[in-house]
Amino acid sequence: MTDLDLMRLCAARSTAAQRGALDAIRAIRVDSPIIARRVARVAEAALLDSAADWSDDERAWLAEACARPAGAPLADDPPRDRLSALVATWEAAGESQAAFAELLGVDARTLTRWLIGELAIPGSRARMLARVLRIDQSPERVTLVMTR
Repeated sequence: MTDLDLMRLCAARSTAAQRGALDAIRAIRVDSPIIARRVARVAEAALLDSAADWSDDERAWLAEACARPAGAPLADDPPRDRLSALVATWEAAGESQAAFAELLGVDARTLTRWLIGELAIPGSRARMLARVLRIDQSPERVTLVMTR
């Protein structure tokens, strides 16, 4: 699969990677020197997108584009791993990433950049994420339960 085909697939199937994929498509069309970096970043965002349903072949293509083996864990980053797990639980409860970002007091784009590893999670936010015990869901609302 070509980079262009992969980015088209990401733009169509991954809301988390859509904007980056469109930027990468533009970079590919003008033969920009940053194509590989953009493609790798988009592929990683697409792999992290819990709402995207990738086939095994698609996951392998995305993993190859990220320059890591299919099924290999992302870089060891406990705060990012914790954040990814919380966002996945949050989304499974029917809530959006934008709503989770608002709860954390950050922009949705910042949350996405944290998830894909483009930005480090600040220490204060990492400590707050470590305090979250679970996400409770009731018919009326979704709640973060935290330790003191």
